Amino acid sequence: MASSENQADFAIMTKKFLNAKAQTATKMLASYEENVTIGEIQTAPKVQKYHNPRMFYDLFKTAFQSVQAGYDTGVNVYSISANPLPLTGLREALQFEFDLPYPDGSRMDLVNEAITAFETRLGVRL
Repeated sequence: MASSENQADFAIMTKKFLNAKAQTATKMLASYEENVTIGEIQTAPKVQKYHNPRMFYDLFKTAFQSVQAGYDTGVNVYSISANPLPLTGLREALQFEFDLPYPDGSRMDLVNEAITAFETRLGVRL
């Protein structure tokens, strides 16, 4: 169940910043996860996740020593993160994620490409 703080953040954001069309569209909160809406059910169904600063902080704190999170203009959430934590476990995670099996039993077989891409992007050796 969503906390009252998150519900309040979401309610303020929804009321203040959705355009007139979106305010009249069918939209509802999903009960399985906080700040998730299900909208446009009749025309183009979609599920959207709206983050708040606490969610961003919790997400980025797993990878950085220093994290600040907040609203920039009242609706958009930002994070300023510094001092990355060691990449312990990243290689193993990539080996798992990029070699998952397909229903027919074959495998993705993209481990080497993924590791190379991450090493290039991050400028590290995994």
